[in-house]
Amino acid sequence: MGIPKFYRWLSERYPLLSQSVTMNGAPETDNLYLDMNGIIHNCTHANGDEASSKPAEEVMMLKIFAYIDTLIQIVKPQQLLFMAIDGCAPRAKMNQQRSRRFRSARDAAEAVEAAKRRGEEVPDDAERFDSNCITPGTVFMARLTEHLKFMIRKKQTEDPLWQKPTVILSGHEVPGEGEHKIMEHIRWARLGADYAPNQRHCLYGLDADLIMLSLVTHEPHFYLLREVVKFGGGGRGQPSREVMENPSEQAFLLLHIGLLRDYIDAEFRSDALGYAYDLENTIDDIVFIIMLVGNDFLPPLPTLDIAEGALDTLFAVYKGLRVQLGGYLTSAGNLNVRRLEILLAAVGELEAEVLEERAKLAQEFAAKQGPPQVDELDEADSMDAQIKEAASTSGALPEGWTQVPVKPPRKPVAQMMCEERVKILLQGGSLEGWRSSYYKEKLGVDPVERDALDVACRVYIEGLVWCLQYYYRGVASWNWFYPSHYAPMASDLVGLEAHGDFTFDPGRPFLPYEQLMAVLPPGSHRLLPPAFHPLMLDPRSPIGDFYPQTFELDMEGKRNDWEAVVLVPFIEEARLLTALAGVDSAALSAEERQRNSRGVMLTFKHTPATKYKFSSTMPKTFADLQECISMCRDTEPYSALPPHAPGFGPELLEGTTTGAASPPAFPTLRTLQFRPDLRKAGVNVFGQPSKKESLILRINDRTAHGAQVSAALVAPAVLGRRCHIGWPYLREAVIHTVSDAARVVDKTGERPLVDVGEWQRSVAMASNKLLSEKGVDVGEVAVVVEVSACEGLVREADGSVQKRWMWLLYPPGSRALCLSRAYFGCMAHVVGPDKAAMDKLIVSVMPHLAADAVAKRLLRSVVAQFHNSGATARQLRLSPSVLGQLTGSVWVRTGEERIDIGLNLKSAARHLCMPDYSRPAAGGRGWEYSDKAVDLVGRYLKDFSWIQMGLGTQQRNDRDGFQAQMFFPEVSREEAQRHLHAARKWLEQCEVAKRPLVEDTAEVASEDAIRALQMALPSRAAGMKAVVLENVAAGLLLQPVDSVSATTAAVAGGPMELGDRVAVVVEGPQRPQFGSQGSVVGVHKEAIEILFDEAFVGGSTLQGRCSGACGGYLKSSDVINISNPHPAAGANQPPPKVSRAKSSDVAPNAWHKAPSSAPSAPITSGGDGDAPRASSERAGDVRAAVGLAQAPLSSKKKKVERRPHSGPRAEQTSAGGGQDGAGVAAVKGRSVGANGRPDPALSQHASAAGLPTSQTSVQEVEQITSKLKDGMSLAPQCSEAPRSNAKTGEEQHTGSAEAFWQMLCNPQTAAGDSSSSSLRDAQKPSKARTRNPKTSEKRQVPVARQVEQQAMHPAEPPLNPGQQLLQLLQPGARRAAGPPGGNVDSSAVNMAAGALANMESAGMAQESKADGWNAMSGSMQPLAANTVFSGSYDDEAEDPAAFWQMLSQQHASEAAAHSLSGDRR
Repeated sequence: MGIPKFYRWLSERYPLLSQSVTMNGAPETDNLYLDMNGIIHNCTHANGDEASSKPAEEVMMLKIFAYIDTLIQIVKPQQLLFMAIDGCAPRAKMNQQRSRRFRSARDAAEAVEAAKRRGEEVPDDAERFDSNCITPGTVFMARLTEHLKFMIRKKQTEDPLWQKPTVILSGHEVPGEGEHKIMEHIRWARLGADYAPNQRHCLYGLDADLIMLSLVTHEPHFYLLREVVKFGGGGRGQPSREVMENPSEQAFLLLHIGLLRDYIDAEFRSDALGYAYDLENTIDDIVFIIMLVGNDFLPPLPTLDIAEGALDTLFAVYKGLRVQLGGYLTSAGNLNVRRLEILLAAVGELEAEVLEERAKLAQEFAAKQGPPQVDELDEADSMDAQIKEAASTSGALPEGWTQVPVKPPRKPVAQMMCEERVKILLQGGSLEGWRSSYYKEKLGVDPVERDALDVACRVYIEGLVWCLQYYYRGVASWNWFYPSHYAPMASDLVGLEAHGDFTFDPGRPFLPYEQLMAVLPPGSHRLLPPAFHPLMLDPRSPIGDFYPQTFELDMEGKRNDWEAVVLVPFIEEARLLTALAGVDSAALSAEERQRNSRGVMLTFKHTPATKYKFSSTMPKTFADLQECISMCRDTEPYSALPPHAPGFGPELLEGTTTGAASPPAFPTLRTLQFRPDLRKAGVNVFGQPSKKESLILRINDRTAHGAQVSAALVAPAVLGRRCHIGWPYLREAVIHTVSDAARVVDKTGERPLVDVGEWQRSVAMASNKLLSEKGVDVGEVAVVVEVSACEGLVREADGSVQKRWMWLLYPPGSRALCLSRAYFGCMAHVVGPDKAAMDKLIVSVMPHLAADAVAKRLLRSVVAQFHNSGATARQLRLSPSVLGQLTGSVWVRTGEERIDIGLNLKSAARHLCMPDYSRPAAGGRGWEYSDKAVDLVGRYLKDFSWIQMGLGTQQRNDRDGFQAQMFFPEVSREEAQRHLHAARKWLEQCEVAKRPLVEDTAEVASEDAIRALQMALPSRAAGMKAVVLENVAAGLLLQPVDSVSATTAAVAGGPMELGDRVAVVVEGPQRPQFGSQGSVVGVHKEAIEILFDEAFVGGSTLQGRCSGACGGYLKSSDVINISNPHPAAGANQPPPKVSRAKSSDVAPNAWHKAPSSAPSAPITSGGDGDAPRASSERAGDVRAAVGLAQAPLSSKKKKVERRPHSGPRAEQTSAGGGQDGAGVAAVKGRSVGANGRPDPALSQHASAAGLPTSQTSVQEVEQITSKLKDGMSLAPQCSEAPRSNAKTGEEQHTGSAEAFWQMLCNPQTAAGDSSSSSLRDAQKPSKARTRNPKTSEKRQVPVARQVEQQAMHPAEPPLNPGQQLLQLLQPGARRAAGPPGGNVDSSAVNMAAGALANMESAGMAQESKADGWNAMSGSMQPLAANTVFSGSYDDEAEDPAAFWQMLSQQHASEAAAHSLSGDRR
């Protein structure tokens, strides 16, 4: 927590402190420190909804992983990543932790009660997330540690950014606060002989204590990092749903400690002190002075409030007393109490003035608030409940136990000062009267009794000494704490030297369960083992008074509810430990005993030479690490500093450079000459002008006195010259224009200024902006220079590099993407220089997975049907106007509350729609809705019929929407609110609650298509290895980049379309690793949605549309388009030579995995440009393995057809010979053509193939799909051989449905061995008939030749369920099932369903769930009845029969490739 309001005060006093940066703006950093608790809280309950159900643990962990990875991607630490989680804290901090947790539990209970009053359904206590679980010793923290261990190993194995630094995890098992464990590490590191000066540090977080701790390290190259949180309210009329605008953009904030040091130096530097001015000592004094306004360990002095200008006052007093002080207040954490007393006396003299002003404000505040409202009924009910609870407790009390009375709560009332003390000050009273009242009520001390007052004052000064020791040397005492909620008055802190020296008992840190018992409220008892519950819950417990059910909040002097002082009793350590000693350890499990022990720090290092398997802690999302290359060793926690060892001291390490000599990207104020001016300038840092003083930097005028400066004089010296802009965050630029009030000078010459007034206005605007936003006063401006800023270093588009820089750019082991035609977008690793040509490289390349055709086909084929608004309204029996209102926003006001009860499926005014549910009609004439939308509206109106009646009869009567009375004319306002909140709760829990609205021009794949694609996509086989290429020019490689460059733009590929395969080229947080590949499933203006082949840290489920963390949003410029490539030209470079393949020659394709026993084929260079080529004897096999057709088909294609689908206005292009020639599709029990309309001819073809027609229900197809979902392998025995049709001469299949589905799901059996009479006869000697695709001739093939062909094309492994589902979607596979016009039994589908049931009972199910099926976790539902499988086809033959004849002779992989490919490049 630190110091409330401090960060805002500091940023407004020193306006240039914070720098807003994007992902690539952080300076190069050696050490990154993460105060993990802030990350954990933000990723688990950042929305503050204490009444809602807790998110799944895996979801929370993924958010934590993603956030950590984001910080790593931004900072890129070079030496160390230190992750510190709060362990057991010192007793001084436990008081604050205890207050915070009691308050959190109380707020959660109030939120639940408020939700119940609104009629909302509230989950049980066990189902809600208790944020108090983020405390050492809980099950949650133990599991978090295990997940972090896996995450670190995974990232060090896979992510180069994690492989360079050493990673230290100091978990909840290690005692100490997270930030102070970080400081402990830095202290001990600085004592080491190998610690180098000028190290660059980054600490995550912007709490005030982190700023103070960073200052006391006296490490000048230090900055703090935090994500910029954007706050947005539901503006008037805005949809209450997330709008996806630019999900790939993030911004962060840096607070530079070096700049803060410069500001302090500018404000406090003086040569008239009477002793030597020293910046380091001044910084230590500033840190100490800020402690007087309160921190986590001490309350503030009663008249010091930052909101009232306390720090401004303290700084002014300190500056005015420095001569009198004769030195500094502190030195290396040691306090000079004599000098402190002088400072406090001056502060005490201002107390009467501060209190009188506060009393006047309190009087005004009370007048505005009105008399306090006391709900006597609530108090009576509370007391009655407590009496009943006490009466229900029976039985004798155990020895040592007492009955604890419970006081009723007193509701807090915000007030600047209590009424009694206001009267004392404003109605003839005195400061002495206020002082007496304060001490008696707040501290329980009568100020007349000097001894008691001295004790209170001594304890406070002791607390200041303890804090200094804690900051500079570590924990002085684990069991010391300040025993009051309030501090004494500054005027009473006198005679401090009489208190003597302060010494502390080191003590010991609490064990985890001891701390849990010390800080948790009774409502969080579930976080402890059951053996401890009676001590917390039973009113007869010997420590029952530690856990009050009710407590007071003191709001006096507070403006905000969160500032209230939580008045819970302090823990008495001896009583607590005695009570805990009575808990039988045998009642604890081994795991519970382990959680109550102290642990060690864990140090992780990247060790490529050591490989081992490490099991995933989240197997549903991340696979096991088969070759983990991260080693972990235990490291003992740091011990306390020995008495003789120095802690942080007021000096820089020898060799440290500052100012202009600081490391690059670390800003400083010392590069310009200025004069500091402390004044109220209304600097606007946080959206409104500050009312407090700011340190204005007035830039010195360096021109000679009286000299006249003009553009004509300045231009010759600066035009074309480099300069730096944006001081102090310097950025290089080139000056191209110089102007003054009379003329403009640029490279073309000098010309008169056209509009003097406009020039003067622009100069005034720029000057005022610098002053009001940056606190920089440039004074009078006579000349203006215009510049072109440098955007960064770029590599030329042709990829050329100079030889002498080659190994700086491409050292061995570096990663790159290959840009050659054959391997465009493939991941490559540099092996080293090619000895045959030293300007060339040897690289190993991982070949592509054949997934392009899969994505294209599925995403363009699986679409949802839409209906115009009129048809939708008729189906729902609504008027079109009611439908339009209901599917948008419907704001209803009840008193001061406005509630949106609309479904928010669209926003016509903002041109937004929801994919899969709504889209604008053609020509912009109204809206269209899908069957999913119809179902959603129907269910909503079924549960809340009053919405339809209200919308159908009423009109909005004001700009805010409807009044609740218009829906509920005969019920009370409270009852109306309950109805409205119930509807709102329903909306928040429905399936579209987290779906964003997107621009209506976006092209987004349907959820069914995305899920089908995720199942069907192949996974990279474990045995597939890289191919080694020699003679590779540097221009054919693209290394990871931080931002878009000319190179990436040159090779990015064509425009993005659904189904395009892409590879990531720009590194950054919350995105896949460089080179990761995926399929485009959404195209927006600012970003593209990508379904990546593998889950990654920071991935998402695309709002629930895919399984696992495989989804992501990136800019299109962050990837290259593999499906529509722009290969690097490799100007005048010979092609790379393939030297060897490390395993199999090529990657297995999507459906037919290359057998591990396949013979390796030699690969030679030459042929197609720079692409390696397989030798001739194996060329056919290579083409088959990568999914290429051996026999090219006709190049004539049908024209592009347009038809609606789930994404707005997507085109259905003809995709090649393997596409669905007849456009057969299963749509609500009817056959349709490519235009989506019923086609009689197609019905005949569908019937012949056993597909659903108008007489066959699509539910039968869903039964088969459901079997596939359950893991069923569709490989039944064929009962009959194909026979010739007497009329056509074609072979026909009259066998069972099993044979039909065998042909669909295993084309090798259906097409590659069509002469077999049955599988039982396959082993009999026979001669097979084959058909020439061109002449349709039949010829006899000897059995020996068949065996030879089988050896060349070995049997394929069985398909997994996801791949079988894909086969069901392949029109080419449907054709291979039998010739159009055949007489397949029309009941084939019903028979297939029965056969599948028999197979399942025979134990043939659950054979293979690999390649993405496990990631689905059984969540894939059968495709909806309204799903359309659409397609287009090439004009290969005049009739479908000839087309089928050709396909039936081809290898299964070739048929699949034809049926799915978008073109035949």
